[in-house]
Amino acid sequence: MGLLSKEAKEAFANRQANAGSGSSRYLKTSELSEDGTRITFLGDESHTIRGYGTFLERKGGGKMVKINTPEKLSLSELKERANELGAVEPTQEQREFYAFTVYNYDAEAIQIFEFNQASLITGIVAFLTDEDVEGNEEEYDMKLTRAKTGPEPRDVRYTALPVASGKRKQTAVKKKIEKAFDELIDSGYDISELFNPDGDPFKPAVS
Repeated sequence: MGLLSKEAKEAFANRQANAGSGSSRYLKTSELSEDGTRITFLGDESHTIRGYGTFLERKGGGKMVKINTPEKLSLSELKERANELGAVEPTQEQREFYAFTVYNYDAEAIQIFEFNQASLITGIVAFLTDEDVEGNEEEYDMKLTRAKTGPEPRDVRYTALPVASGKRKQTAVKKKIEKAFDELIDSGYDISELFNPDGDPFKPAVS
């Protein structure tokens, strides 16, 4: 007989489905593969946000300061906010960003995909607002790619390609994702915490 009870093993399986095997809670654009990272979008408009953001160095060093806001701040407003948060004075304005709640098939985890690259915004938003897709997002997957096009760090091309044969059409996969997502919502998940400099959508502050 093994060391773990059936209940303990099921709890661990649920944890793995929800958090992945050692994976991050966030899917970063730098982690996208050239072969394509396959995802599916979860939830509804309450699990997605659009805003303007920037990362600034903290005075004295340490963890970067995140300044995400629903509306774009003027540069003077951004400087004032940076000063309040102990960050160095910004020299550039915030950039538009989107953040979606997704299931990453490679990591086998629910993650937040936050990005500000124009090619990804255009590809993903155009796809999700297509009249044949809107309201039927779970029927599709999307393959996100990152390819180097030159020697400089900025020489990168991002693409977002829809995949009509979504894996969520498979009953077992759909049940696994839905269960993990339900548990995440029950835990109090709140993607709007991305607007809080110290916020954690997966561990939202109790007001």
